[in-house]
Amino acid sequence: MKKIQAFTLIELTIGMAVIAVLITLGIVGIGIVQKNARDIERNNAIASISTMINDYRKQNLSVPTKVNVVFSNGQVSIVGFKNFALKGFLAPTTTNLPTVNSDQSNTKYYYNNVLGSDYQLCVQLESGSVKSAGTSQCPAVSTWN
Repeated sequence: MKKIQAFTLIELTIGMAVIAVLITLGIVGIGIVQKNARDIERNNAIASISTMINDYRKQNLSVPTKVNVVFSNGQVSIVGFKNFALKGFLAPTTTNLPTVNSDQSNTKYYYNNVLGSDYQLCVQLESGSVKSAGTSQCPAVSTWN
């Protein structure tokens, strides 16, 4: 009688467990990569908005007031000057001053002018840190609301 070569039930169970662990690690890794990519997009947006504010300052010899920097409809606008698209990340949540808005991932954006010549421009990243641009330091995130 010939012995049939086959996997045992234990070998199949161990193989499926190893595959499940690898799939889980892959899914977690993809989530981390996506989160980092969104943070990079926000860093780039802050740099572009800062450039736009500095262009405004060169032309008008002062930074725009917090009323004139509008976050809405997926873009940031300096009223009567320029617009910058945020690739759909931004959805307006408040009209209170200073300008604070949250995107779909609850990341907050903050703009405030200080003494007419300085400004604060900040974004809260998904990693929990704050990326800032401008001539003044950003206030604590808890005070943005």
